[in-house]
Amino acid sequence: MGFLDLFKLGPHDDAGFTKLFDEIVAEANGRKANEYATFTAYGSLESFQALSSADEDTQRRFLSHLFSIIERSWKEKNRTGIYSTRANWHHGLKLIPTLLRTFKLTDDDLLATAKGIKKLRDIQVYQYDIPGRSVVETIEVAVRKKGLTPKLKEALKVLEERLNDYSTSEQRKENELIHFLLHGDPTMEVSEHDRWGRHVISMLRGLDEPKRSAWIKLFAATKETGSKSVPSQKWIKAAQPLVNEIGQEQYSTTMQEWLEMLKGMLQEIHKSKDGRYDFLRDENHEIMKGLIWCCGLINDSVLHVALDHYAALAYKKKPGVGPISAKTGTAAMFAFSLLPVKEGVSRLSKFRMKIKNRTILKSIDKLIQSVSEKNGMGMDEIEEISVPDFGIKGDIYTLQLDGCTAQYSLITEEITFVREGKTQKSVPADVKEKFDKELKLFKSTIKEIQSLLPVIKGRLEQSYLRQRSWRFNDWVALYVNHPLSSLLAKRLIWHFSRGERKDQGILAGETFVNAKGQTIDWLDDQVSVLLWHPIGFAEEEILAWRNFLDSRSIVQPFKQAYREIYIITDAELRTATYSNRFAAHVLRQHQFAALCRQRGWSYQLMGNWDSHNTPYIDLPRWGMAAEFYVNADWQDTPGNVNGMGIFNYITTDQVRFGRRGQPIALHEVPALLFSEITRDVDLFVGVTSIGNDSAWQDGGDNFQNTYWREYSFSDLTESAKIRSQVLQMLVPKLKIAPQCSFDKKFLIVKGRVRTYKIHMGSGNILMEPNDQYLCIVPDGRHKSGEKVFLPFEGDGLLSIILSKAFLLAADDKITDETITRQIRR
Repeated sequence: MGFLDLFKLGPHDDAGFTKLFDEIVAEANGRKANEYATFTAYGSLESFQALSSADEDTQRRFLSHLFSIIERSWKEKNRTGIYSTRANWHHGLKLIPTLLRTFKLTDDDLLATAKGIKKLRDIQVYQYDIPGRSVVETIEVAVRKKGLTPKLKEALKVLEERLNDYSTSEQRKENELIHFLLHGDPTMEVSEHDRWGRHVISMLRGLDEPKRSAWIKLFAATKETGSKSVPSQKWIKAAQPLVNEIGQEQYSTTMQEWLEMLKGMLQEIHKSKDGRYDFLRDENHEIMKGLIWCCGLINDSVLHVALDHYAALAYKKKPGVGPISAKTGTAAMFAFSLLPVKEGVSRLSKFRMKIKNRTILKSIDKLIQSVSEKNGMGMDEIEEISVPDFGIKGDIYTLQLDGCTAQYSLITEEITFVREGKTQKSVPADVKEKFDKELKLFKSTIKEIQSLLPVIKGRLEQSYLRQRSWRFNDWVALYVNHPLSSLLAKRLIWHFSRGERKDQGILAGETFVNAKGQTIDWLDDQVSVLLWHPIGFAEEEILAWRNFLDSRSIVQPFKQAYREIYIITDAELRTATYSNRFAAHVLRQHQFAALCRQRGWSYQLMGNWDSHNTPYIDLPRWGMAAEFYVNADWQDTPGNVNGMGIFNYITTDQVRFGRRGQPIALHEVPALLFSEITRDVDLFVGVTSIGNDSAWQDGGDNFQNTYWREYSFSDLTESAKIRSQVLQMLVPKLKIAPQCSFDKKFLIVKGRVRTYKIHMGSGNILMEPNDQYLCIVPDGRHKSGEKVFLPFEGDGLLSIILSKAFLLAADDKITDETITRQIRR
């Protein structure tokens, strides 16, 4: 008697199956909660062994009886109203995939199982728990072995669901697979139910048999890895000859075409306002993931550039949806890890600096760690040696095009074309016609260069927290002689030491000089090099460096000579293990979360559910971690929560340091570490506070509005004090200097209509004589009217304040009605 007949008859005699099932459940429930949280390891249970070693007829009868057990248990749950993942119905559903993998099932058995799944759906068992996908995948294996038999076809039709707007993504994926098996061509391996799949099938049908067979074999191999994000070395080794059979040049050309097609699909999705989108069907998504892995087996820079651009779009978040294809983006990261170290790690490092998603970041870190271990290096070292030089000579990246030289200046960021001694900015017509492909690659490489500079900058600034140091000769090779890294390194101040001998220097031409302009002539391979930090140095020496940079118009890539220094206060010594210095601020949560990720802190957005978490940063080189306590703004006020249930605003609390979960007294935290972490927190508040919003006035509830008024014109923080110092250095050199003066917290600008007080912490403005508020929302249209030298990059508010100063100095010429209405009131 077959399983189908047993199912029809029903469990009139369970032959001890209920007792056996109860034993399996009892043993599973007796295991550790975390081990059996999802009950996926039944095969290791002692009680399960009796079933797995039974004859096939007994196994089939047990599976038949299992559906009746689930149904009875579910009805009992409905009667009592008690939901439990330890209940029989839940164990029964989770057990089915194990049975499908363990038992040898006929077509009749699979049809009966499909009918059992259908009945459970009809009595409305929780859709998320029903293992329909596992049944469909088991049927897929059978179809690929012997074709679509009548019984298997009937089983698939039984499982096919009628979808609606409330159907889950899993239901849709299951239906896609069913539709593929019923109506597609499994011999092609590709589903025709998306744009890429139809294109591939058309291509395959146009190939001769050997080439078509080679592609199909590779497609089939990609499915063997299932949902794994990273393949095994065994799989990679097996994939290489399959790629070679297709031909590496052909594979590269075809993948570039497909990646361009998928990029177009992703761009359409991001432009669409619809929350639903049509990208790759599940079958094809898995195939593309494997094909992208194989791109790492081919040494073709054009392919890798195309893959880089594709991955950026695959990872890009669509509002309310998230990344469209993190799966293929992560596949691209793995492909990069297979490349030669210099090219592969440089791409991984770039994405590591751009990506905000913690899960993706961990996977990239793991890949870089794997490559570094394989090459016997630390992560810092391998990232530094992997920065490509692109053949740059003397700050110029060039491309020879048959008598014409295309040039890109890394200093001016301009592209020019030189022919027979004549220079022009536009592309010569004959060059554009003959070298279109080469020009596209040239421009792609320029984008690569531009995208790597922020990565190098970020790594250099992080060296404070990483406690990174170099031997002099190694450092020269990595940062002084490297055409890309040197663009940043030569604008920074470095600390040199050899034994008791120490000095600080900067590159001036071919030599290093100190703040007095004196040559440092004792540098050799015994010298240790660190990025100089101003903490612990006398004010005179810091001022000397500022004057040095100013006299030579050196713009530092980030604040160094003007870097804020934070010293423990008396109040912090009294609180001992925490600081309240930045408590009671109101921040924009989304902007705060983005800045946290940018600065290396871990934080997840909080919503009106159980989602509280504390921003923290791990500091492994110091053996500790830092936390910045924040709270959700639970005020029931319109605008406090967005449409996704996520809080728009959070409030701030304590800053703490800890080691292995235990608090550390602030006076025990190293001075540089305390200063850098406190600087981060000051940055979070200074950038994301609602107090910086020029248009906020009375824009929230009473608490928020009171905070805005207090913050907008409060005492200056350390970062604002540095901004004040820079303004007091810059303003006297400007043409508006006669109209400007300073008064503690304000830059005062005397216009022709009114006198204005610009707060140097928030950028907000008060007008004399009665301190009336002036709202000017920065929108990029109000330029300073003069190119102003700024001693460092990265302080957007400094530029905004200067722009406002120039605008208000000529207030009689302002034409913007939203401003003139206020100043002439």
